[in-house]
Amino acid sequence: RHYGLSEEAIVGHTAEELFGPEEGRRQRATDQQAMALHEPLAYEDRIMSVTLGQWQHIEIVKVAMRDEQGR
Repeated sequence: RHYGLSEEAIVGHTAEELFGPEEGRRQRATDQQAMALHEPLAYEDRIMSVTLGQWQHIEIVKVAMRDEQGR
């Protein structure tokens, strides 16, 4: 929503493809950190809102989706 991308534009693409190499690496690093935790990862970030055309401070919460065996 903040990046102005639809679900169809996101699914099947890597973070690097969507946001470029630098931001993609940063997104992947926080994804991996969230997957290693057994609780939500919450942090603050600053993004350029495509819809508003201005910088916004946001809180992001990433949660690993696990199956019944915890994987």
